[in-house]
Amino acid sequence: MTGLEAMHQNTIMRTAFLGLFLLAAPAAAQSTGILGRDDGEFARQLYARGWTDLALGVGKAMEVLEKDPKTDPMSVLEVRAVGLDIKLDLARRETDPIKRKQSIAEVIAAKEKIVADFPRSPIGRNTRDNLPDAYRQLGEALTKALAKSTDASEQAMLRGEGESAFERAETELKQRLEDYREKRLDDPAADVQYMNALFNLGRTQYFHALFYPAGDQHAEILLGMAIATFEDLGLDYGDRLLNFEAIHHIGLSHKALGKGDDALGDWDYIIDRLREGFDADARGRTQFPEEVANLVSKVVLQKVLLLSELNRTPEALAAADDFWTKTVEPELAGSGFAILATKADLQIGAGDTTAGGDTAKRLIELDPQGLWGNKGRELMVKLIGNTGSKLGPAEILRVAQNLLGDGRLEQSLVAARQALSAAKGNAKEQDIGSNALYLMGQIYRKQQDFHSASLIWDTTFERYPKGEASPDALASAMDCYASLNAREKRPFYKTRMQERGKTLVGTFPNHRAAGRVQLADARALKEEGKFLEAAQSFRSVQPNTANYPEAQAQAGSCLLRQGQNLVSEKKPDQAKPLFAEAETVLTKALTEIASAKSKSLDQAVLDGLSKSEYLALTSLARLYIEEAVAKPDLALKTLEGTDERFGSDSGAIEGIWQIRIRALEKLGRIDEAVSLFDGLLTKQTDRSGLSGAAGVLARSLDTRAVALSKTAGKAQLAKDSWRKSVAYYRLSIQPMLDDR
Repeated sequence: MTGLEAMHQNTIMRTAFLGLFLLAAPAAAQSTGILGRDDGEFARQLYARGWTDLALGVGKAMEVLEKDPKTDPMSVLEVRAVGLDIKLDLARRETDPIKRKQSIAEVIAAKEKIVADFPRSPIGRNTRDNLPDAYRQLGEALTKALAKSTDASEQAMLRGEGESAFERAETELKQRLEDYREKRLDDPAADVQYMNALFNLGRTQYFHALFYPAGDQHAEILLGMAIATFEDLGLDYGDRLLNFEAIHHIGLSHKALGKGDDALGDWDYIIDRLREGFDADARGRTQFPEEVANLVSKVVLQKVLLLSELNRTPEALAAADDFWTKTVEPELAGSGFAILATKADLQIGAGDTTAGGDTAKRLIELDPQGLWGNKGRELMVKLIGNTGSKLGPAEILRVAQNLLGDGRLEQSLVAARQALSAAKGNAKEQDIGSNALYLMGQIYRKQQDFHSASLIWDTTFERYPKGEASPDALASAMDCYASLNAREKRPFYKTRMQERGKTLVGTFPNHRAAGRVQLADARALKEEGKFLEAAQSFRSVQPNTANYPEAQAQAGSCLLRQGQNLVSEKKPDQAKPLFAEAETVLTKALTEIASAKSKSLDQAVLDGLSKSEYLALTSLARLYIEEAVAKPDLALKTLEGTDERFGSDSGAIEGIWQIRIRALEKLGRIDEAVSLFDGLLTKQTDRSGLSGAAGVLARSLDTRAVALSKTAGKAQLAKDSWRKSVAYYRLSIQPMLDDR
């Protein structure tokens, strides 16, 4: 397994683990913990190991338990403190310095409250100990915000905030050093705390210096203080990895003071000493542990950048090559790809486009789907014009796609044309060419140039009929002509839209848009009363399309309607096979709908499936009460649970009850129907949606009353039935009376 594959496997394992304990959270509400352990400490350990996503998962699960009186408040507080650490980590990744500054300030306020409310608790002390790092991050964000700001009043405000943040951090760190100065001699844990505080003080002083313009006296004083602090750390902790991190910052401080050679000397010392500490393989490549590899790569990147700034490009390139040729799996190091990308930039800037193209291509090969692969493609954009041969048509197309994703439409259009040209004669010309043209159409549509977009998409299918993007181009052309027709009302556009739809269905029947076209044609046939033809059209929709469940429900409904027409024409024997077929289709439709609902979280999709489900259920129930089928008991069973599923739709409820009442009537259970319907009425404040069902029940009672009146001794029962039917008749016409 390669290093990159191992990273991918690790991600999968973490995701799976996260899902496991999040799923366990509801069950954990029965106890006082999520995983049967100290959840706060568990979350902190996850965070300490860099598993931020899992730590967040514990926090979410803990929210379920927080209101449980059995839950330990300190455990909740611990998880909350970890959550603040995570928010601080996320804030650091925010690219907008103003937003970053605001987010960090909010975290600091929350941390300070924990310290104030729980000063003697381990959580309060731990939070207090990591506050200086938050202050430092706030200062760094303010430094970036200050550099970006052009407003004098805003700059003054930012300077005030920055000075306050840095001073607080430095004061806290100096106090911590005093607290641990004596303790560290006998307590290893206190010694680690002292070392970390010393390093953080030097780093804070360094960033505080950057808050001032280059050459400012305050900056020079602070940089000198930072160097002295880091050197003090080296005297006591020279064998620790943190000392090399401190030397890295000494180099940064020398660079800020304009002492470039001193900085390069600092960084070379780190690289040489760390290489000496680890074994090299047969090819002379050092196998660094992950943490060391990250530090070395970070130092090398700074070295390459400084040499570039000093116009010492050959040395910068040599430094980049030195890292990449003398490190095992350099791409896994934290700044490994950044070094390679910087090398490509330098090569292209120096006019060596061939070498620059090779380096950019290597970025693409090593990280094809990631950030650095995209960086490689961006570099290739610079080379397409004069060294297009270094990049194949498929990669040029990827460049175009990335540019489109970034919103750089004109550059994307140029790259797409280059891909189209480069694809000529290529074994994959159909696929590459169709994708290039399809992308060009997308660009024109984004520019609201629908005429050009439709022309390009037409050309896609005509030139590359077997291309993988041709079905999408046909569907897009169809939609584009529909938009043009809506705006300009020209017969040509409507005709073209219909032609493209027919071509799509005929050539690519499995395409997701083909079902949409078929549904539109089938609905037109249904509206014309051509139910058998409509059913056939609905059933031609392919099983792997998104419209398939709806098409099956519609097909079953049309078969039922055709059977009902035959019954009305006194042809029950011809209707029976259609009813049987309708039952099969509708039953299958309900299965397909249930499956589709289980696979989607899109509310619009679920709403559409719910409508299809209602159609299928009511059609199947209506089928069962047909005289030629005579299964009213199955109609009632089919409608079980529908009141709850469709309770928010008054029209749906009315339809369900009309069928239910007719089924009960056929079973001779009119009184049961009356009882159930009266129960429903007591629950409904707005009864207008039940008028149709009331009318059905009124007619049933009326019919029964007539029969009873003709039976000796049943006169009173007939009157009671008529009285009830009159009440239902009134309810059925109440909406019309209300509209007078």
